[in-house]
Amino acid sequence: MQTLQRRIEAGTYPPGSLLPSENQLIQEFGVSRPTVVAALRVLREQGWIESQQGKGRFVRGRPALSSAEQPRPGQAYLIAPESASQGEVIEAAALVAPNRIAALLGLEPKGKAFLRRRLVSRGGEPTEMVSLRFVHGSIRLPEGVQEPLPGSIQASAVVRHEDLDQ
Repeated sequence: MQTLQRRIEAGTYPPGSLLPSENQLIQEFGVSRPTVVAALRVLREQGWIESQQGKGRFVRGRPALSSAEQPRPGQAYLIAPESASQGEVIEAAALVAPNRIAALLGLEPKGKAFLRRRLVSRGGEPTEMVSLRFVHGSIRLPEGVQEPLPGSIQASAVVRHEDLDQ
């Protein structure tokens, strides 16, 4: 999904162009059909692409920034304990934020943001990648931790903000 997003942003797949077929994506990325279908569904839900019955999937371009303010499926991961869903933590680290993320978080260019990336599974199959970014230091999440958190991300943020106020 992220590779397709990067290709759309880079102009490899310009707005209005036809995306490769599911079979082509399966071959290119070496993943199962459900994984490709799930990635394309998320891209459609987020406004990156649109589907036309019998014609294929077409690029719309990067969604407007205002879409970040609309409720998104990933918001559920902020309030539910990570341990309540199947999956594994792929990455947990403070990294230089991409320009778009830095702008959304109010960071200076090249500012660091905490990234927590988790591969979520359903029925034993990976279904989506959840990437959460926070202003570094605004949330208590240990770097490098590979286990699901017992509490929610949102609860961790509240605890950390209370610590900062003291």
